[in-house]
Amino acid sequence: MDEVGKFDPTNFRALMRRLRDDRINVVTASPELGPTEQAMFAQRYLFEGRGRIREYRPLDTAIAGEADTAVSEATQLAPAC
Repeated sequence: MDEVGKFDPTNFRALMRRLRDDRINVVTASPELGPTEQAMFAQRYLFEGRGRIREYRPLDTAIAGEADTAVSEATQLAPAC
């Protein structure tokens, strides 16, 4: 989905619920999503420099003992040529 940060919030929530109910996984690359919209995606990742990809995990869902971290390293990819 493109430009999801510009959707009307009510319409976005309804669309995401419908897609989830129909078992359709949505992929987007939007830096403009707030916490409410981000929570509607099953998996969230942060793309960082040097090809590093980290899984985004909000603090309230972090595993016990990791309360101070919002990301965990998911994968290290080789930089694209």
